[in-house]
Amino acid sequence: MRPLSRLLIAGSVLSALGCAQELNGTVTGRVTHKGKPVANAIVMFVPQSGVAAGGATSADGTYELTSRALGDGARIGPCKVAVLSADPLNKPIAVPARYTDPEQSGLTADVRPGPNVFDFDIPEK
Repeated sequence: MRPLSRLLIAGSVLSALGCAQELNGTVTGRVTHKGKPVANAIVMFVPQSGVAAGGATSADGTYELTSRALGDGARIGPCKVAVLSADPLNKPIAVPARYTDPEQSGLTADVRPGPNVFDFDIPEK
């Protein structure tokens, strides 16, 4: 193999590793409202920069975030969080409207490398 080819291959591998080091942390958790599970919701993590991550809650309120590939989590660093109805016309969620906007919800998470668990209990108001 010629030196230039080796250099290009090495550069490609390092570039791919560098992209992996942009890193997401895996994120799971549970959303409740007044202590009861919030089903049929979308949990959104919005980082300061980069791609947002989201995941649907199941009947017990649990979720797993995805940003680009199933279960890949959320970008590392501080995120603003919102909880939206997955089906607002047929199954609206019973949480105060401000929690649907990451800028107004007051919900935050600091995603770290590796597994993260963020549970949110949304208060009455």
